Amino acid sequence: MVSIDAKKNFWGKHEVFIKGGSINTGIPVVRLAVELNKMGAGEILLNSIDRDGMMNGYDLELLHSVSKEVNIPVIACGGAGNTSHFAEAIQRGASAVAAGSMFVFHGKHRGVLINYPGQQELKNIFHKNESIQQ
Repeated sequence: MVSIDAKKNFWGKHEVFIKGGSINTGIPVVRLAVELNKMGAGEILLNSIDRDGMMNGYDLELLHSVSKEVNIPVIACGGAGNTSHFAEAIQRGASAVAAGSMFVFHGKHRGVLINYPGQQELKNIFHKNESIQQ
């Protein structure tokens, strides 16, 4: 699996960025995706830096341009704000979707809600796994 961080350059073209999005490599995203596919990558996690954390939807143009050029699964990342965004990404070529902010930030003031499983829930999970392994 490979991960590509993509961002639009000054002219609106998607290029690969590194170092937390601070350095533009100048490499077109589609070109890198095709090369990684040829080199044997099993899937691509495609993150839109421009959309990440915004919760306004995935970069569907980026997603479509990559997924139509490779024959491996592409996972959409960066921008999910609701479940309809998942469906849009799948329709534009994603094999799967990733989401983070929509599960953490809630309400118009984007309050943080972090939900951890309780002790009994964890015990039940581990007990089920032990039963399956035996």
